[in-house]
Amino acid sequence: MSKEEFYAKLKKYLRGKLSEPEKEKVNQWLDALGTPEESGWSESDQKAVFEKIKNKINKSEKSMPSNNIFWLKVAASVTITIALSYLIITALKPEPQRLRVEKVFLNDGTIVWLKPHSKLTYYETADSSERHASLTGEALFEVAKKDIPFFLDCGKNTIRVMGTSFSIRSSGDSLELKVLTGRVKIFSASNPTGIEAGPNEKVIDTSNGLSKLSMNPKDKPTLIPLSEYDMDFQNTPMTTVLQRLEKKFNITINVADPQMKACRITADFTDQSLQNTLLLIAEILEVEFVITESTVQITGSGCK
Repeated sequence: MSKEEFYAKLKKYLRGKLSEPEKEKVNQWLDALGTPEESGWSESDQKAVFEKIKNKINKSEKSMPSNNIFWLKVAASVTITIALSYLIITALKPEPQRLRVEKVFLNDGTIVWLKPHSKLTYYETADSSERHASLTGEALFEVAKKDIPFFLDCGKNTIRVMGTSFSIRSSGDSLELKVLTGRVKIFSASNPTGIEAGPNEKVIDTSNGLSKLSMNPKDKPTLIPLSEYDMDFQNTPMTTVLQRLEKKFNITINVADPQMKACRITADFTDQSLQNTLLLIAEILEVEFVITESTVQITGSGCK
């Protein structure tokens, strides 16, 4: 897309006059902003585009929230407050499914995708026998599989898990929890014995107390498409698989033999740690790997 074409489409986009295919083209370019090598535009060109967007915002909005993401570490505790920027979301009014979530890695390796304006705190006990977190808002959890329990406080409810993935929405005294893998147990002051729930089950807390229901496909958490949680690959090129792993775990993967990237793989790595995922790949393709901090080195030709 040329600069002139993009500016013309951006003007129509802001006025809501683009067709769906044209909207997607603009969305794809906006996703690449900030990486000149991907967009093909210089940083000065990108700044010019953002100036146009911000001018549009200033005309239509009196005020705008700004990013407010910070980590406060005291002893073993971490407090995270998320307030997502509205630069693209508000200014361009994209489709709802393009809402951004923030990915957070906890100290134990747990991955959490937080919806905007959600608040999460996390700490481990001094003897490392328990993990504790609290949430206000909505999030998708992939709790790291460890031998010590993970307790999540949401208002008047406490959820006990080990290695589990689930989504949860908590506001005041209301709660909705959807279990994807593993099992959880929810306790409250009104129900101290608790309710257990497993995959494809959900628990809600209303004025009538806790209740467990079956979860049909339409009930799947809306945060899944916004995250990198789904890692189910069906005859997928290894190039794509490696790119997805890099994005999910914030790592760089180097492959010694480029021919391995031509391999195709069918496997479900959803809710698996990086270590377990690489072990499965090594078994499937007969390759070896070494993890050094945020870099993975893979050797072997794989499917050759």
